[in-house]
Amino acid sequence: MLCFGVPLCRLYSQTGGRVWDAEMRRTLLHAFMLYWVTWNRMIDAVADERIRVEDADLKQLCVKYQLGTAKECKRPVAEESVKKVSHGGGDDVVTWAEIDAIDGNLTAQIWQMAQGYGYSREPPPK
Repeated sequence: MLCFGVPLCRLYSQTGGRVWDAEMRRTLLHAFMLYWVTWNRMIDAVADERIRVEDADLKQLCVKYQLGTAKECKRPVAEESVKKVSHGGGDDVVTWAEIDAIDGNLTAQIWQMAQGYGYSREPPPK
C-alpha cells in the first residue's frame, strides 16, 4: 500500500485514545471542517429533503419513504439507540472559538449551514 508515494506511511502518531499534539489536532479539525462542508454541499445538491433524525418520527419516515412493509414500519424501535450517534469523540470538546481560530471563513460557512439545518451554537442536551 502506498501513502503519498511512500510504502505504508502513517499520517500521525497516536498515543492512545484521542490524544494528539496541538498541531495535529488543528490539522485534523481543519480536515473535518472541510469534510463537513463539502459533504453537506454535495447532499444539498441532490437531496429532495433534509430530515433532522433526532427530531423525526422514525415510524412515519419508514412509511413515507417505504423503507419497509406496513408491518415492519409499525414494529417497536428503540429510538434512542437509532437517534444517538457516537464516533467515540463524545468526551472531546471542540468549541466555535477553536474552529474559528483555525479557519474563520470556513467556520462562517459551517455556521450558516448549521443554522439552515435548524441547529444552534449550543450543543444538544445529552
